[in-house]
Amino acid sequence: MKIIYFRYLTMLAVIGIFHACKKVEVIKPEEKVSLETSAILESISLNRDGLYKLYGRTLRAGDPAKTGEFSPIEMTLTATGNNSVAYTDLQVWADNTGIGIGLPQLNLDPTTNLVTISSAGGAINTSAAANYYNPVTKTFFLDFNWGDGADARRAIVTLQYLSSFNNKRDME
Repeated sequence: MKIIYFRYLTMLAVIGIFHACKKVEVIKPEEKVSLETSAILESISLNRDGLYKLYGRTLRAGDPAKTGEFSPIEMTLTATGNNSVAYTDLQVWADNTGIGIGLPQLNLDPTTNLVTISSAGGAINTSAAANYYNPVTKTFFLDFNWGDGADARRAIVTLQYLSSFNNKRDME
């Protein structure tokens, strides 16, 4: 069985591959990929954890300091399942302070790339069509609300992939 060469494999993927295979050959990116290899590649690629650039805007009705665009920040997403990741820090308001809704969980439908959001503080999708993952650019586009609803508490954000956990980069 052949495995595509990756610079960074998660430990879970490495353990799963070596546990399931008696012999593993590593091929370089420029080599051709077989159907057998692509099945393993697809299962590995479902892991979307890493360092992201988080930017967008928030709404907190009646509070102009917390309403508007927030400065881009780095956000780490950690895999919580085969098709899910979670923030490792709080979503921020326009003033870059943390929103007390817990750590948002992003559940991805791998067939449609639609994302469902949840959190301990009641975060939910504002509009299912507006929440999706673009696998080509490794970017999440999210629109979610909590509390008194979309007219009172809302975040419209983008999470753009920067690197694996091992490669923190400066944002421009």
